[in-house]
Amino acid sequence: MSSRIARLATCNLCQWSMDFDGNLKRIKASIEESRVLGARYRVGPELEVPGYGCEDHFNELDTETHSWECIGDLIVNGYSDGIVIDIGAPVSHKGVRYNCRIFILNSKVLLIRPKMDLANDGNYREPRYFSTWKARITLDEFQLPHEIREATGQKSCPIGDGYLQFVDATLAAETCEELFTPAAPHIDLALAGVQIITNGSGSHHQLRKLNVRLDLMRSATSKAGGAYLYANQQGCDGGRLYYDGCACVIVNGDLVKQGSQFSVREVETVVADIDLDQIDTYRGALSSMRDQSSKAEAFPVVHVDFSLCMDGTYLPSQSISPRYLSPEEEIGRGPACWLWDYLRRSGASGFLLPLSGGADSASVAAIVGCMCQMIMENIPIDAGLKKDVERVCNIEDASLIQTHQDLARMILTTVYMGTANSSNETRMRASRLSVEIGAYHLDVKIDTVVSALTALFSAVTGKMPKFKVHGGTHSENAALQNIQARIRMVIAFLLAQLMPWATGKSGFLLVLGSGNVDEALRGYLTKYDCSSADLNPIGGVSKQDLRRFLRWAADALGYMTLAEIEAAPPTAELEPLDGSGKITQTDEADMGMTYEELSVFGRLRKINMCGPVSMYKALAGIWRNVHPPNVIADKVKHFFRQYSINRHKVTVLTPSYHAENYSPDDNRFDHRQFLYNMPTLCSSPRTGRGPARFVLPLNSNSRRRQVQSRIQGVKSKGEKTSSLDIDVFETIGTDKDTSKFEPFSNGLKLFRNLDTSEPVSFDGQEKVEFDPLRDGPLRYLGYSNELGEAFSAWLFPGGVSLSYAVAIGYVLFDTWDKYTKTLTEAEEVLGARRLPGVVDKDRLVSIIGLERGVDTLVWQLLASVILPGYTIHTVVGISSSICNRVLESSLGDDLFSRLGHAFMLEPESLQSLSEKSLPTFLGLLAIPFIVHPIDSAVHGVLNATLRKQLRKYICIQGKGAQAGLPICAECQK
Repeated sequence: MSSRIARLATCNLCQWSMDFDGNLKRIKASIEESRVLGARYRVGPELEVPGYGCEDHFNELDTETHSWECIGDLIVNGYSDGIVIDIGAPVSHKGVRYNCRIFILNSKVLLIRPKMDLANDGNYREPRYFSTWKARITLDEFQLPHEIREATGQKSCPIGDGYLQFVDATLAAETCEELFTPAAPHIDLALAGVQIITNGSGSHHQLRKLNVRLDLMRSATSKAGGAYLYANQQGCDGGRLYYDGCACVIVNGDLVKQGSQFSVREVETVVADIDLDQIDTYRGALSSMRDQSSKAEAFPVVHVDFSLCMDGTYLPSQSISPRYLSPEEEIGRGPACWLWDYLRRSGASGFLLPLSGGADSASVAAIVGCMCQMIMENIPIDAGLKKDVERVCNIEDASLIQTHQDLARMILTTVYMGTANSSNETRMRASRLSVEIGAYHLDVKIDTVVSALTALFSAVTGKMPKFKVHGGTHSENAALQNIQARIRMVIAFLLAQLMPWATGKSGFLLVLGSGNVDEALRGYLTKYDCSSADLNPIGGVSKQDLRRFLRWAADALGYMTLAEIEAAPPTAELEPLDGSGKITQTDEADMGMTYEELSVFGRLRKINMCGPVSMYKALAGIWRNVHPPNVIADKVKHFFRQYSINRHKVTVLTPSYHAENYSPDDNRFDHRQFLYNMPTLCSSPRTGRGPARFVLPLNSNSRRRQVQSRIQGVKSKGEKTSSLDIDVFETIGTDKDTSKFEPFSNGLKLFRNLDTSEPVSFDGQEKVEFDPLRDGPLRYLGYSNELGEAFSAWLFPGGVSLSYAVAIGYVLFDTWDKYTKTLTEAEEVLGARRLPGVVDKDRLVSIIGLERGVDTLVWQLLASVILPGYTIHTVVGISSSICNRVLESSLGDDLFSRLGHAFMLEPESLQSLSEKSLPTFLGLLAIPFIVHPIDSAVHGVLNATLRKQLRKYICIQGKGAQAGLPICAECQK
């Protein structure tokens, strides 16, 4: 007895929204390929007839009318003869529009199955156009439109939630989003005995997403058995998304067929032979499956007198391993295919790319190079692709193109637009990379245009702006940078329009942008600069992923200059070079944060839905071993400040390839306002007046003191405490009127608003290693002057001075220790970094060590010697004066007479002993109570004065900002 082997087909289709003729042509091609390969069933992508991305066009009756016309064309021309075709199209039933699957066989509509769960997050807005089918496990009668009745004579068909019962198999459908839902339809269908589940999908590409999709399908058929056929769109259908295909077939948890994920071809058909007996056997071996199936609710059935299985003896398709591309290869191939679809469908003759020699524009150039390589690989086997190349390049025979460099020279024009602020290194990198890719390259100096505009401004206002390094203000510096960037945009569009004419060709070029997702999130771009283009293939890719892509592309694509570009520090090159022609400006120094930090901020903001407070709480855990709490709070505030200031820029972002799920693109993915009340963005519920703060919800003063004591601890002199700003412990939840305490409250505000945290290391790290001078017994030497003051009445002449000498000796030794250790640490940390040429490492190391030494000396002298010594001296002096007055009074005479009699001592001896002992006791008792207030007060004063100047000296004079030191983030704000 032969097995029941069903040969079934799925496909990837490169559909184009509202291109009904082209979409129908591709649907027909996939059906023909399926029929030639012997398949008896073919499933296509979601809404394949009009195209998935029609958006508000779905609200137009014309869209549905043309879709039925296309379906009528398939029926009339015999495309359903002998094969079940499963088509995706919009259908209106009783005045409600649904996203449907339409099953057709031998010119008869068998069943219309509406989508029951719609995608409504991220890039998807399906409920804007469609409704869900809410009558679960129910069929209704659908009146077919006039075109179908005329062609077939069939007046109606079933519509709803049911399945098809063939002679030898059962089959049902779910659509795209339904696979991802918690109560997915395929579970109930499998329990009801359906053997084959199909999914016509419109799923877009996102980095690292394919494994999620495959895991869901493998899990579904692993626990419930059955076959799962997945079809998808593949390509750009007219918007920012790229649908990444990967049509596949999975049986009983095993992948048996998998189509391509990225392709420049328009139609790809995947056929698998499925053993239905294996499905029944697999399910029968699962006891829980048998038990749950025996009590499952029955679905309505549509009986079809047709066999899906083939006659004869066939072998089922065997299990294969999934093909997953690395994120670097996804970045190369996904945007490359997106660009090709846009280029050939827009009528343009090629691309123009402003190539700066930096990582971002080099990534775009490499992606276009990858596109050319993919095209050349497929021209010999795809006649339609060959025709597209001939039209774009305006040539008669694409087979005469010998190499991908030859194709790139016809399609890609690159232009380096340098100024006096551009380095020779970036100019040479741009030139070498264009040669490796094969692009037509231009090297243009734009200083004359920049000078003309600044001269115009001077003529109008009588003033000439200057860069900051030449004494200009921040506004002047920013304006001079922005005018360079905006001139480049104007020149780029001029060249794109006229270069084909200048080189004797026809058409126009599409301008490519090159801003990454992190810079868009932070707003680190000039509005209407070269980020304003026709298309941006990397606008949804993070800087970290781009750098990994450059390393991959240097080897995989053969563009070796990319490795050199990746190793160079990112820079905008908009500020003057130093005297030796080296770059003085770096992106991370300008932004006040690293690209790695930006990626973390972006994911927490969008994916984890974090506002400022929740982001701080999350990062306090994530970065607990990286930054102290006050540094984390500053970084979060700085990010949200820059985000809110620059959010308006996303309204004019170039249409970008969607690749990251934390993209700030406000067109359809990240719907948020673009005008913020910036000072209060970082606020949270609070009591009373004053600046916005991060708030920890403590509801009582006792709880507040408890948390503060747990964070700060009982600190001995010089011991480390948490540097968490006291603002974090602002209490909330009380509405009492505090106006009568206003004078006292105002008096405390100065201290409360002081930053009393300890200084952070130059690399932003909170050091926790054991320090013998501050954590060991040697730290008690710092108390010698307080002890000397307390025991001053008992010491020999010069004893108090000697105690001060010991304390000062401890301070000097600790200062030298911190100075030398910081020098060594700075040498190790900076020696392991790639520093910009403008940074003198040895000088920066010396300045960092000097800053730590000066800070330690001043803090220790104030907090360990001068202030505590003066305080204990005052306590002892006041207590001595009070004791003398008490002892000299009649009350004192009577008291000591009674005590002398009781202890059999002379009253004069007892009185003399008390004059020394009581002040000493009170002085010793005061020491533990003055340590924390003095330490905090000195930290607060130094943080507001000396430390700001020392840090500024490191960041500006020592070029610490250009070196990317975390402590210089504040200087960049």
